[in-house]
Amino acid sequence: MSLITAYSLPEHRDNPVVVGSADDLVAAVSELVDADNEYCSYMSVFVTNPAGAHTSYLGIGVDAARNCGSILFQGEGGEYYTQGADEGSSEELVRYLDFGNERVFPRNSQIDINQLKQALVDFYDGNFSRSSSLKWQVWSGPEIDVGDVSDLPPNLTDPWS
Repeated sequence: MSLITAYSLPEHRDNPVVVGSADDLVAAVSELVDADNEYCSYMSVFVTNPAGAHTSYLGIGVDAARNCGSILFQGEGGEYYTQGADEGSSEELVRYLDFGNERVFPRNSQIDINQLKQALVDFYDGNFSRSSSLKWQVWSGPEIDVGDVSDLPPNLTDPWS
């Protein structure tokens, strides 16, 4: 039997939520929404098999003020983000905070919070696979401009040299 643990609020760092049902998973997200804490608007959900290996991961961001959120799925078949309305956020990226650490998602990844909760039920009941009731997209993340590195020593620009 797989072990499912969730981390979202400061008290979960040392004592994660042990998820025993789809309702537990939905309740954990509801708790995150109800907390409406900008510092913690992200939840990590790990599925671990009996041998102790992680088999699936969900990164769940919530925007309590807008009643929406985003899901990152990592597991068999790769890494996927939810795909919401094409217009999505007016920002280039959607940002959530995981204990103060920024997590970024594609701007069109936000979906209604009720769709998000249903996707969690589908995930739990569907052997920890992506929900077929949502659209998913592959995204490689933002491009980061590191600026001009021509004046740096070679060992800092090429760690293999």
